[in-house]
Amino acid sequence: MMTKKPNLYIILLLTFLLGGMRCGEGEKKKRPKDALVCVNHECLTERDIKYQIPDAFRGSAGSEEKKEYVKRWIRNEILYQEAKREKTDQDKRVESLVKQGTKGIVVREFLEQKLKDKTKVSDKEALRYYQQNRSAGSKFGQIFVWEGDYLRIGHILTQKMAEATLADLLLKEGNKFEDVALRMSEDESTKKKGGDLGFVKVQNLSPGIAEFALRLKPGEISPPIQTSYGYEIIRVTDRRQRGSPKSFQWAKEEIINTLTLQYRQREIEKLLDQLMEKVEIETFDWAAEITLD
Repeated sequence: MMTKKPNLYIILLLTFLLGGMRCGEGEKKKRPKDALVCVNHECLTERDIKYQIPDAFRGSAGSEEKKEYVKRWIRNEILYQEAKREKTDQDKRVESLVKQGTKGIVVREFLEQKLKDKTKVSDKEALRYYQQNRSAGSKFGQIFVWEGDYLRIGHILTQKMAEATLADLLLKEGNKFEDVALRMSEDESTKKKGGDLGFVKVQNLSPGIAEFALRLKPGEISPPIQTSYGYEIIRVTDRRQRGSPKSFQWAKEEIINTLTLQYRQREIEKLLDQLMEKVEIETFDWAAEITLD
């Protein structure tokens, strides 16, 4: 893959670290049937990964991302077990952090379930927001204008030069780029989309890819390029310059994200107002000066 993935690894790693709880300390447990890997009888299962991938990333998490997470889980499990052996988990500060982390996870899941149907943004709402605010342009940051120079790129990724050469030959024989990508690309997250990576910021391209991409005219295809991911064949299909306006098609996702956050904050405040009437809150010492407006 030529560009960085969303921070899925970080989210999964935080989930693992904040979980902080294990069963049956020191006792040998039966290995689960769906175990992927075990470290001293502590196992990671397919079910664990399913639960730990946030909904927003579930559709985009391919096999490589999952493999990377398993490797990180192994490393952290080894360190976790050693920390337990040295009783780091019994430190009062650590106990407080784990307690708060656990509460944070529970609250997050509670809000996801409680607000799920109240924060959905329809295409009609997104379009209305676009029509009402697009004239403000850069005032809204990158929502309505391209904040940098972008190329829309498709790629075919293979691990072996022989496969890349075959893909290159098929393209030269007149086969469609999308068909060859679906048939031969090893990038599971893009092959079904004909290899389309969407618009990629030029400065985020690896040097080897950027060198070719900037020379290609829309529709032109590069020869196989060796990169840190394997061998890539790229095609540039469109370009966007810094400051140029975005069409609704390309602004839509960010508009929906923006409105979802606004709706979420509104619903959280409404929920808190309702719950505050049902609880008793006492403040002491310097905390007595806090006002809960």
